[in-house]
Amino acid sequence: MLKYAGVVREILEEVIMYEEFEDDTDLIREEILDSLTIVYLVVQLEERFHITIDEKLVVPENFNSIRTISAFLDQIEKNSL
Repeated sequence: MLKYAGVVREILEEVIMYEEFEDDTDLIREEILDSLTIVYLVVQLEERFHITIDEKLVVPENFNSIRTISAFLDQIEKNSL
């Protein structure tokens, strides 16, 4: 389930340098992720994994934590098979 966690963490660490977070940290509630960071993350994920993330799915619930984002990417992968 966390097969994407390492890449998600790597992308987040590129733009969030002064915050520490774990796989289960609520990135939205802790105000680590904002709308611009989510957009950056989506673009990076699409480029690195050669996927398209439907804009209707770009909602805070899918970006709460690294674990949630990884599960979200798993779901996208399953739906594309």
